[in-house]
Amino acid sequence: MRRLAWLLLLAAAARGEDPLLATKQVEDLLRHDADCLAVATSNGPRSAFEWTELARKYLFGPTERDWFCAYLVTAGLARFLYVEYETLKGEGTGKGQTKLWEAYNATHSLGMVLTQPNIMGTLTGEALAWCYRGVRILERALEMLRELLGHYEWSGEERAQIEKEVVVVGDLLAMFRESLSDRAEPSDVASYVDLPPHTGEPPEEVSCERWVDATEAGALYALYGDRQVADDMLSTVCEQCDARACLLRDLSRRRDELFRAWLGANNGPAPWEPRGDDIFAAAARYEVDEGPSIGMFLLRSSRARRPYVDETPVLALALRAASRCNATLANSMRLHVMVHEGPVADLMEKWRAWVGALIGGVHLCRVGAVPPRPHNLNYLRKIFSALAISRRRAYSTIISLDDDILLAPDAILALLEHAPAAVAGPAARCAMVSPTISNGIPTAELFAADFFDDATTRSLQDCYAGTLRRKPVEGDARYSKGEEPRPLLYDVLGAPWDVHDWDPDFWWARLWAAAPHLLWENVTSIGLGIHPVRTNVTCQRLAFEAALRLVPRQFSTRDARNARLEAAAPGAYPYLANSVWATTPDRLAASLLRVDLHLYGHPFDEAGMSTVWLHERRARLCVVRN
Repeated sequence: MRRLAWLLLLAAAARGEDPLLATKQVEDLLRHDADCLAVATSNGPRSAFEWTELARKYLFGPTERDWFCAYLVTAGLARFLYVEYETLKGEGTGKGQTKLWEAYNATHSLGMVLTQPNIMGTLTGEALAWCYRGVRILERALEMLRELLGHYEWSGEERAQIEKEVVVVGDLLAMFRESLSDRAEPSDVASYVDLPPHTGEPPEEVSCERWVDATEAGALYALYGDRQVADDMLSTVCEQCDARACLLRDLSRRRDELFRAWLGANNGPAPWEPRGDDIFAAAARYEVDEGPSIGMFLLRSSRARRPYVDETPVLALALRAASRCNATLANSMRLHVMVHEGPVADLMEKWRAWVGALIGGVHLCRVGAVPPRPHNLNYLRKIFSALAISRRRAYSTIISLDDDILLAPDAILALLEHAPAAVAGPAARCAMVSPTISNGIPTAELFAADFFDDATTRSLQDCYAGTLRRKPVEGDARYSKGEEPRPLLYDVLGAPWDVHDWDPDFWWARLWAAAPHLLWENVTSIGLGIHPVRTNVTCQRLAFEAALRLVPRQFSTRDARNARLEAAAPGAYPYLANSVWATTPDRLAASLLRVDLHLYGHPFDEAGMSTVWLHERRARLCVVRN
C-alpha cells in the first residue's frame, strides 16, 4: 500500500502536479483567518468609523466565512469604544455621551452577529451558548440606552429616537428569549482550553515515505483546532521530509498566536463565558487489543434534544445481541461515542456497563483553541474527531452512526461483514457502503422492496408520485436561500410534473440535473439529500409506521447470512443521505479537506463525501441488502 502511494506521488510529480493540492483550501482559510485576526488585534483602525466599516465589510461579505471576521472586528469595535467611553465618562453632555452612543451601536451589532439565523437555527451544543451570549450582549446594549436616557441631556427629537430604540431592542430580546424559552442556558460551555477528543489515544506517526498524508492530516488538525498536534506533525514534515509543508505550519502558528492575542485582549471569547475545565476532562481510554479494525462512531446529539438515547439504549441492546450471535465479527469493531456535552466519565461507565469490551471510548468533541464558525459548532467536529481516532488506532474502516436510528442486530453484523472488504484499498469496489435504511436516500425504495408487503410498497409509491404531481403544501420541506424559505421540490427541481407512477430513475435524473445548483448553493442542510420520503410529511409517516411494524421480528433476527452487497453503477445515485455509512479514513479525509463543501451551507459529512466521490470521481455507492 505504501509503495503504491509512493508510485502515485512520483507519477503526479512527473506530471507537474502539486502533491499538496488537496491542502490548498485549508491553506487559504488559515491565511484568511490570520488576516482577520491581524486586523482585529492591531492598532490599525484609528476611529470608530474605520472599525464599523471593517465590521460591515466582513458581515455583509460574499460568503458565510466572513461571519468569523465580522465577529472579531465587531467585538474589537465594541471594546474599543467602551474603553474610550470609560475614559470620558462623567464629562457630561458632549464627548462622553457621544462615545456611549457609539459603544451602544457597536454592542448592538455584536449581539446581532451572534444571534443571526444560522446560529439561532441550530440551538444545540455551543450554538445555544453563542445565542445566550448574543442575548447577554443585547441586554448590555439595552442598559447602555437606559444610561444614555438617565444621565445625559437630549433634545426632544433625540430623546424620542433613543426611546424608540429601547422599544426595538426590548422587542428583539423578547423574541430571542421566547426562542430560547425551552432551552436552559448551558452551564458547561467550552473553555477554549479543553483537551482534544483524541487525548489519550496513541500519537500520530509521521513517515517521510508518506509525508503528503501526514501534511494533509496536519492541515486537518489545524483546521479543527488541535494546534499542538498540527504543529508537531507539520514541523516534522517541514524539517525532516519536505519543505513544502512549512507554509502550512507557519500559517497555523500565526493564526494561533494571533487568536490567543485576541482572546487575551477580549477576556476570552466573551468575559461572561463560564469555565468548567474539570467537567470536560477527556474520557479515559481503555486498553486496546490488536484485533479491532473497524471504528463505529455514534454521533450523539444534545441530551435535551434526544434524551431517549441514554434512557433507552437500543444501540447497546442491538450490539449485545449481535455479539451473542457472532462474537468474532462483533469484536472486529469498537464503538466510540462522540459527544459535545459532559460529563464524559459517567457516560463512559454507562456504555461500558451496556456493551462491555465493545466500547472504545467516549470523546468530548469541543471546539478547542480555533476560531469559531457556525459550521464547526457540532457535527463536523465529531466527524473529524472520528477520523483522528481512526488514524491513531489504525482502523481500516469507519462507520458513522447517528443517534436517532434503530439498527437491527443482523444489520450491524451484515455491515461489519461486507463493508471493510468493499471499501478497502485505492481500487476498492465501493467508495461508501450503506445499510438499507427505511427512510434513507437512496435506500428507501430498496428497503421497501426487501421488507414491505406489496400493498405497503404501493401506498408509498403512490405517495411519492403524488408529491411530484402537486404543488407544495404546508409541512413540505423548504430550504433557506434569501430571506424566505422556499419549497424545495417546486422551486428548485421544477415540480409539479405530470407523472402517474413513481419512477425512481426519473427522480434520480431530476436530481442529477439539479446537482450543480444543489451541491454548491446554500441549500441549508439539505443539498441533494431530498426525496418524498423526507420532504412530504405524509410519506414520512407511512414509511415510519410501516418500518415500526417490522421491529419486533427484525430486532429478534440473528441471521445475516442472506445479506448481500449491491454495488450501484457509477452515476446511479447522486447523493447519500443515510443515518449510517461506512468508508475508509483516507476517503473521509479527502472530503474534509474540501473546505468549500463544508463552510457554505452544508455542515455535514455527506455533502463532501457525495460531491467528491459520487460526482467528481464517479465512484460507486454500495448498499448492504438483506
